[in-house]
Amino acid sequence: MPKFLVVGRNSRGDVPAIQGWSTGPFIVNQKVRDILEELEPGVQKYQPITVKSNDGKPIKGQATLPYYILMYRPPLDCIDIDKTTWGDYGTGAAAFARYGILGRGEDVTITLLGSVIRGHHFWRWKGPTGYDFFGSDELRQKLKEQGLR
Repeated sequence: MPKFLVVGRNSRGDVPAIQGWSTGPFIVNQKVRDILEELEPGVQKYQPITVKSNDGKPIKGQATLPYYILMYRPPLDCIDIDKTTWGDYGTGAAAFARYGILGRGEDVTITLLGSVIRGHHFWRWKGPTGYDFFGSDELRQKLKEQGLR
């Protein structure tokens, strides 16, 4: 497990509250962790990590806001295959079998199964070619209210 992450500083001298890559991992600060714990207590698991700047200078707020690697929970089988757009292949099981990854763009429809995601606020889905990550509307709203990005 990594002990630190080296990052570049943005123009304000701070680090985003959430850092992540399409395949993961996601690294969150204490404020994001607090929101996740409020929404889904005890569901997520966290590993502390030190964030260091690549220029060696202090990062604004680093001493007061620890960061954590968000450890992955088991993926949810949360996609409605028949109602989701699978790239240029369209919708349905046949399109999913041919393409297998979620489409991207404005004309894409991703349909989630409410019965599966209910009560979850940050989760991943395992497709045939990798993982996709999702967050609930409630999580997005709370992050926005706190001015977190």
